[in-house]
Amino acid sequence: MGVMNKLRENTGVMLWILVFSFGVIWVLQDSGGLDVIGNIGNDIGSVNGDPITFEEYSQLIDTEVQGYQQRTGESMPPQMLDQEL
Repeated sequence: MGVMNKLRENTGVMLWILVFSFGVIWVLQDSGGLDVIGNIGNDIGSVNGDPITFEEYSQLIDTEVQGYQQRTGESMPPQMLDQEL
């Protein structure tokens, strides 16, 4: 019974710790702070064992956006651009 009472007494503290932690993670995710974790080097992926750099990926996205603009005569909608990224 002593353990249960101690847990009940500390529930408020644990709840505030969880709320604070959730808020910190939310802010880091929205600001892009978590994007740095795990990025070692400039490679963002690989295809058939060949590494793809961020610059190559950005150039391909820019080419796609320009091609869309040339085909349709209008800029790419934000929803389509989000799908590309």
